[in-house]
Amino acid sequence: MIGSPLYSKPFLSDELKTLELQTAWGDIEIIGGDHEEYRIEVYPFKRGLFNLFFQERMSKAAFERLQFRIVKEGDTLIIKRLSSPRSWFDALFSGSQVSFRIFAPKNLSVKVNSRIGDVTLINIEGKHFIKSSVGKTTLKGVSGEVKTAGKNFGGGLFIQHCNGNIELHTSGGNVNVLSSEGTHTYSTNGGNIDIADFTGNLSVKTKGGNIKVNRLSGELKALSWGGNVNLRGMRANIAATTKGGNIKADMDELKEFLFLESSGGNVTSYIPQNANMTLDARGSRVKNYGGFHFNGLTARNQLNGVANNGGVNVTLRSRGGNVKIYEHHTSETRPTPARAKADYSSNAIVKPLPQSKATSSTPTPSNTSSTKPTPSTSYKNVKPRKKEKRDWKFKPYIPSFTQALYAFLFTVLFVYGLNSITYFTSELFNPTSLEAEQNKAVALLNLTTGLSSFLGVILFLTFLEQYIQPKWGKYLVLIGLTTFSFLVIHMVINGYAASQANPQEFWQYFNRITQPKDYYISSNLAYIFYGVIPSFVGCIFYAFWSRSTNLNRKISEQEYQLLTMEKLKTQAQLTALEARINPHFLYNSLNSIAGLIHEDQDKAEDMTVELSKLFRASTGRNNKSNHTIGEEISLVKSYLAIEQMRFGDRLKFNIDVQDSLNDRLIPRFLLQPLVENAIKHGISKIASHGEIKVTIQEIEDHIQIDIHDNGPDFGESVSGGYGLKSVKDKLAMIYGDQASLEISNDPIKNIQISIDKKHDLQDTIN
Repeated sequence: MIGSPLYSKPFLSDELKTLELQTAWGDIEIIGGDHEEYRIEVYPFKRGLFNLFFQERMSKAAFERLQFRIVKEGDTLIIKRLSSPRSWFDALFSGSQVSFRIFAPKNLSVKVNSRIGDVTLINIEGKHFIKSSVGKTTLKGVSGEVKTAGKNFGGGLFIQHCNGNIELHTSGGNVNVLSSEGTHTYSTNGGNIDIADFTGNLSVKTKGGNIKVNRLSGELKALSWGGNVNLRGMRANIAATTKGGNIKADMDELKEFLFLESSGGNVTSYIPQNANMTLDARGSRVKNYGGFHFNGLTARNQLNGVANNGGVNVTLRSRGGNVKIYEHHTSETRPTPARAKADYSSNAIVKPLPQSKATSSTPTPSNTSSTKPTPSTSYKNVKPRKKEKRDWKFKPYIPSFTQALYAFLFTVLFVYGLNSITYFTSELFNPTSLEAEQNKAVALLNLTTGLSSFLGVILFLTFLEQYIQPKWGKYLVLIGLTTFSFLVIHMVINGYAASQANPQEFWQYFNRITQPKDYYISSNLAYIFYGVIPSFVGCIFYAFWSRSTNLNRKISEQEYQLLTMEKLKTQAQLTALEARINPHFLYNSLNSIAGLIHEDQDKAEDMTVELSKLFRASTGRNNKSNHTIGEEISLVKSYLAIEQMRFGDRLKFNIDVQDSLNDRLIPRFLLQPLVENAIKHGISKIASHGEIKVTIQEIEDHIQIDIHDNGPDFGESVSGGYGLKSVKDKLAMIYGDQASLEISNDPIKNIQISIDKKHDLQDTIN
């Protein structure tokens, strides 16, 4: 912000949880800190017709006419203009630029909307929503969830020391992420992406820009249309694809999979010598420079087999480029540096706020005394934000002779064509030269030539292209069609001209150009030249169309491959969750059976049968990933029957399922871990009269599952246990945001699962 604020308003409220701020043109900066008071600073400026490139401070009267208001609705503080411009275009030409800087408690959810201007969030925790049409987005020390509406046109993204679920998009701007963690998704149309020191799941996509990642742990999905991908210090699962660029991956450690693919570029990987992997490498030429113990197919353009007895799936592919595999020695491994959490709190920027009472909900001008804070009770003078200086290192670009020749031909022909269009168009509407009629004939000839090329290409693509296999055959047929179209169109036009009793003068020029003079080639060079142009243009168009179609097809294929890999990974995670059996339950059950053998052999036999049913369901031949609610309830009953034999009269259970839901498919082992959790943290803690109740019913468009026990209330550590965590992981992997799990102690102790009925599972096989 430039200068001192026009308004500086304190606002005290402990009940506020959300801040909504909207400005048509201006920057927004929100700084969180360890205090309870809000302070709203307003910086209004005006641009007029005579000061378009300079801004002047807006007067108080002019600002009041904009009708900005502060309104409190429940736990939400809203700052907006009563009648704001409808679009960023209207905002730009309104001339009113109003920026805000707000100091607030850090536990705050933020919703900001700036059509033109930068958005900066510092040291806040919550659920945030950002909408900015034109401007830079900066996040520092932000935790929680951050999402955006649409794309930012041209503004960059700068993320530093952030943690949580972040999803941001920009059109053309660069993306920079430093020292962050969580689940992040970024995309840009044409900008570069630079990531450093990241932990978690990262998904990045750029159309034409480069991707650079240094030191990442977790999982990376990277996609670039034409740019290079450079990865260093990787300890992650990686799926990286580029359309035409090069890929270089320096792996400190392999996790579960490594997938690198380039359409036309080279693929280079550095892999630890002791890595156990299953390798599939394909390219124009594949070279292995590592000291791996490799067994399998070795060819000039392919390596397919296992290294160091097999293990991690490693796929390296290049369509047109080379694939090189080098050895990454463990001694050269660069450890990930410890990241010191930067202090972005407003306490590091300002001094403690004065404990003043909240004033009215409309901004009031700041007095002369209030704009000069005292050292002990108010904010420090915040320095005006200066434009960041970037240390650009310009490298001279020297094009090759071929590139320079292409550029020269393109620019000359493009300018020549535009000038010709301008000249002939002006002659058609306002003839001034002696050759006006001849120019009309040339203009008509150009239009008919373009029409013949268009008809030839359309007929070829619609009816013939799919039936011709060799590429030379396609071009030969296309040349024939465009030439045929050229001849037919000119025959029709010449016939029409001949039918005129008194043809205009330009028809004579047209016939002179388009009709052969004699049988000698040297006398008809112009006619031949005009006849060749449609075929030449048609071939150029088809070449670009074919390349674009193939590129889109490759993109679709590779996106499908990434989705397939993600599905296989998810399926493996689900299988691991189902296969894990609580060892304490097995230990206790076997001890109970051993004790009952001498006391009650029939009861011991029943307990053994129920235990075998439970183990058959988890480790038997049925390898389906889903089963019906009825089958899951049968599994739960077997488990509770075993526990009831252990606890005796201390445990009673009641299961109530709506009849119409018995055949509904749900993931295997969805309810059993929750019932086990109720036994462990509920029934086992009380001496008698333990009760577990399971209810499954349909409420509106959701299937609601409630599991209740009368044991002690849930503690803070229960939500982190394996049982609840496995169920949460399953719901997240299978249903996404269409299912939820809630834990409550009030009014009764209860675990509730809600599943959207529209999400219908398929009976798939692991």
